[in-house]
Amino acid sequence: MSATAAEVGTTDPAAVESADDGSECFLRFLLVNGNDFRMEFPARTSIRGVKNAIIKSKPQELVDLAEKTHSPALEKIDDIRILYLGKFLEDYKTLEGKILLNSERPHSC
Repeated sequence: MSATAAEVGTTDPAAVESADDGSECFLRFLLVNGNDFRMEFPARTSIRGVKNAIIKSKPQELVDLAEKTHSPALEKIDDIRILYLGKFLEDYKTLEGKILLNSERPHSC
């Protein structure tokens, strides 16, 4: 699944074209209950854009976790925190600025 204009957090088509330079990041999200899900994004996608895409796509693993823990559904970007190598990623940074390119790890670009 490739991120769309709405998913990268913009309605400006030029910004989406520049964000989609062919470099894709395949991310694996590990949830607190041990389940995981995967999504794909252009490398220039902001962390905020990733969070927005998660909210919009509502992965079944997140829905199941919310139901099992009686937690409210994720509705705001601030409800999501993404941890990478022991640090929480800041919304304004991009995947290419935070995740090593050409790494063999499944969560990398």
